Amino acid sequence: RRSMGIDAESIRARFPDIIYASGSGSGPNGPECDKGGYDAISFWARGSISATMTEDGADRPVGPPGPAFGDTASGAMLSGAICAALVKRLRTGEGSTVDVSLLGTAMWSMQRLICQSTADGTLRFPRPANAMPFNVLVGNYRTSDKRFLSLCMLQADKYWKPFCEVAGRSDLASDPRFADAAARRENAAACWAEVTALFESKTLAQWREILHRQDGQWEVVQEVGEMQHDPQVQANSYLQRADYGDGTTIPMVGLPMLFDGQPMPARRSPELGADSDAVLASLGYDEDAIIDLKVQGVVF
Repeated sequence: RRSMGIDAESIRARFPDIIYASGSGSGPNGPECDKGGYDAISFWARGSISATMTEDGADRPVGPPGPAFGDTASGAMLSGAICAALVKRLRTGEGSTVDVSLLGTAMWSMQRLICQSTADGTLRFPRPANAMPFNVLVGNYRTSDKRFLSLCMLQADKYWKPFCEVAGRSDLASDPRFADAAARRENAAACWAEVTALFESKTLAQWREILHRQDGQWEVVQEVGEMQHDPQVQANSYLQRADYGDGTTIPMVGLPMLFDGQPMPARRSPELGADSDAVLASLGYDEDAIIDLKVQGVVF
């Protein structure tokens, strides 16, 4: 950008009230500010997410679930920063240079563990080898058809008895070993074994119907191919069909923000340089100057 004269300093020297936004690998300051960055290395690896997700003794670190995993989160952060800069300019007349890095967004996502390790000197928080939770209503359980359900009923005593009743195991709630949270902690292994066996006795479809009859919080561990059928995805238009411009449509995940209950319409990105003329004209470039920039290859 410096060699092309489109870095922040060059642009804002000519247009001091402009908002200059950049997405970087590891931030605009420091000795490695010019080091190249990607989602897989700057967000996932350097940002400590990979190491935290990797089991002790693993042959290789856990990789990201798909491309642009950190890019999308960082892009959302950058859009918020731009909005804040626009409000500042509206109130003060001053432009800003805003940057959101992949590394910074990763650290925001990992903030609790990073702050804890900084305070107590812990290098790594090992993942537990035993999947048994101290609260059996918080955790993942496999069904008889090899699917998984995720429970997060933090108020264990509130939900324990109703859960047992709708699941057909009222005896668990009346068992003195499992009567309340303290008793269940004292007999955690036995309680966990009972609940694990209970979930493995029924299919996912059966558990959907059962769990809908109680108020505790739970979700199905969904596969990506199931998302299009999720009733909440459909009701909120989180997945849309976008017109590609040639008579075909493609599925696109829309913006997660809804305004007055309505989603922003998903649409394809513009062609490269589609808005260059209008942007440059708004900055004071005349037609000859714009053509000259195109001839030089500065813009498209």
